[in-house]
Amino acid sequence: MTARFATVLLAVLVAAAPVEARQGRRGGGLPKQAAGPMVLVFTFAPDASARFARFDLDQAAPGVAYFGPGYLLSLARATSSADLDGEPADLEFTEFALRLSNDVVRRSLRRGVTFSVPLVLVSNYRRVRSEQAGVQREIFDHTAAGVGTGAAISAAGRRTRVDVRATPAIGLTTRSFGNSLGRFLAFEVDAQLTVARLRGRMGLSLGYGWGWQQWHVSGLEAFASSGSGKVNYSGTAHAVRLGVAW
Repeated sequence: MTARFATVLLAVLVAAAPVEARQGRRGGGLPKQAAGPMVLVFTFAPDASARFARFDLDQAAPGVAYFGPGYLLSLARATSSADLDGEPADLEFTEFALRLSNDVVRRSLRRGVTFSVPLVLVSNYRRVRSEQAGVQREIFDHTAAGVGTGAAISAAGRRTRVDVRATPAIGLTTRSFGNSLGRFLAFEVDAQLTVARLRGRMGLSLGYGWGWQQWHVSGLEAFASSGSGKVNYSGTAHAVRLGVAW
C-alpha cells in the first residue's frame, strides 16, 4: 500500500481511538471483538465517459475481517478473466476497508434496546490491476477517506447482541501515485449478530453488509479525452462475514 493510504489510515485511527473502549462498556459480558473469513460479492465498473481501460467486474472475492461494535477492518482479493476494452485480460482486484463509528446521540428505547446516531469514519483502498498480452497496468488505484452519519439500533440480552446501522458518507479520493483529487460517495447498511460463550469465553459473530459506492476520479492519462478528465466508477457489494468472538 502507498504511503498516502497509510497516512490516511493512521489519521482515522487516531481520531477514533476511544471508540472501542466506549463501545466495550455497553455490552457487559458480551464479546467485544471477532475475527474470521468473509466473502465480498460485488460489481464495479466505470461509466460511459471512460473511453479506455473499460471493465465490468461482477464476482466474489474471499477475504478476512476483524470487527466488533463500532469498527470493521477487512481485506478482500480476487482474480478473474474479463474483457478489457473488448479484449480478454486477467484482472486482479484488491480492497482494504476500514469503518469506525462513535455515537453522538444515544437513547434507550427500552431495557436492552437503544437507538443512536453514529458519526462514521470511512477509509478504502481499492486497486484493479490488469495483465493483457504480457503487459501489466494499474487501471484503478485509489484511496478514499470520508465521514458520514445515519441511524443505528442495538438490542442486547444476556448472551446475544444485534447491531444494525445505515449510514451515508461523503469524502475525498486520490490516486495512489499522483496528486489528483476526486469525490467519494457511499451508502452502507450493516447488521451483526453476536452470541457469547458457546465454548468457554469464545462466542460466534455473524455479519452482513450491503453497500453502494461511487468514485469520481481522474483515471489513466488516456481518460483526458473524456471531457473533464473525471470518470465515475460505481458498484454495489454484499459482504458476509463469520468470526470467532471473544
